[in-house]
Amino acid sequence: MEVVKDWARSVCLVAVLCSMILMLTPARMKRNVAFVLEIIVLIAVIAPAWRWISLVRSHPAALVLESYLPRGTDGGAFRRLYLAETRRQIEALVQSFGLPVSSLELEVDAATGNLSRITIAIPSKQAGGSGADGTGGVLPDSFRKLVSLYTGVPESSVIIESAEGGK
Repeated sequence: MEVVKDWARSVCLVAVLCSMILMLTPARMKRNVAFVLEIIVLIAVIAPAWRWISLVRSHPAALVLESYLPRGTDGGAFRRLYLAETRRQIEALVQSFGLPVSSLELEVDAATGNLSRITIAIPSKQAGGSGADGTGGVLPDSFRKLVSLYTGVPESSVIIESAEGGK
């Protein structure tokens, strides 16, 4: 709150000084001086936001999620929410092809916390059991690439397999 108070105080001081300068300006120069003074006031208003943006650009670690959470809260809850939503959307994507999902496994890299591997199992009754990936060619070749682009997992780490027995 103190930061906002200091910012408002400096903007008011700049505005008062600019108005005093404008009053002392000769009539023939008022228009040009007023333009320059308006720019100065605008800079005084925007300066704190500009400093914050500069800080964020120079120090990307300044915007760590944990710093905005209440004390004692970790980012794990948000991570679990992200994984659950990713799982739901991948299942919906597979089901949009008219296929049920037997199982869907998301592996997370312990070091980075990012997804490292996705395994999608489709029941073999639905998949037909033939094809190089065991899905009988039911899913288009671009499906693996689509999941890879959506999740940020390398295409080679998106595994589509046929589940035994089906649901």
